[in-house]
Amino acid sequence: MQNGLSLFPFCQVICLQVSGNTGNLFQDRKVKGTVTEKETGTPLNGVSVRIKGADGGTVTNSAGQYEIAVSSNEDVLVFTYAGKKARGESSSGAPVIDITMENDVALLEEVYVGYMVQKKKTSQAPFQWQQAMISPKTRQPMP
Repeated sequence: MQNGLSLFPFCQVICLQVSGNTGNLFQDRKVKGTVTEKETGTPLNGVSVRIKGADGGTVTNSAGQYEIAVSSNEDVLVFTYAGKKARGESSSGAPVIDITMENDVALLEEVYVGYMVQKKKTSQAPFQWQQAMISPKTRQPMP
């Protein structure tokens, strides 16, 4: 019993040294970047950025910038935005990953009206658009 108790402090010192040396291996690192539109180069606001297979994520700000914590170089970042093709990009140890997103042509040819989906070329809306001229003085519609 005496020998078992004297080994206890020794085990604590070893465990603390091992955990202190390996603690940095499992820390999250930050990846940031900018998401832009391929055709115009303008930043995209509201792009969903998440890690594949993980909960949570973030969205880009009005300048198209994002920042997300990744735990491994094998993590894959998934970028999604309405009307654009989804992109997956490996974090691969890079601190900055800039993405360009292109239009998803299949989605742009469909018009969503309420609960129905119709092709653009066959869509005949049961209503008409009218443009009204407003008088700058009276702020009323002009005839």
